[in-house]
Amino acid sequence: MNVDTRQSGKLVRLLRASALLSHAAKIAALALLVANAAMWLVPEFAAEAVRSQAAIGKSPVTLTFGARAAALVVSTAYVGLMALALWTVASLFASFAAGAIFVPATGTRLRRLGVLLLLFATLSPVFRAIVGVIVTLGNEGGQRILAFSISSQDIIVALVAALLIALGHIMAEAARIADDNRQIV
Repeated sequence: MNVDTRQSGKLVRLLRASALLSHAAKIAALALLVANAAMWLVPEFAAEAVRSQAAIGKSPVTLTFGARAAALVVSTAYVGLMALALWTVASLFASFAAGAIFVPATGTRLRRLGVLLLLFATLSPVFRAIVGVIVTLGNEGGQRILAFSISSQDIIVALVAALLIALGHIMAEAARIADDNRQIV
């Protein structure tokens, strides 16, 4: 087997895998939104939603319909950022599946993904704090909580986001240079 045949086989596998991953990313984005809604709309799941989306530990909460509805709106904005990021991933993979790998749009999509993840990481502590306030607002005086915390996950996501933004700029510039070189020949 020669080098060209091996490279061609790798490209075919990349294109196939990219098509599958594009669909998987879209399914994951939709599943996140549906699961988030279910967690707040089904009263039995709401307590678990509080524990996963607010930094209030085992503190008492008041999960009235109004509190759950308000928390749903806030958490949908929060989860929506990740869903948009996953949709951008799906777009990247769909582009790869179509054979458009080393093109300026790849850099644009990588930067968009990085910005969405950076927003997600930066706003995560704020969203957690708001949800905590919402679900403890109905508590008696002295039991209402405003808890602001930054997790190691927030920091890691922010660093990966910064890397994706930088890689997006590099890919866009590399694609521009490659296009300039093609025009010279």
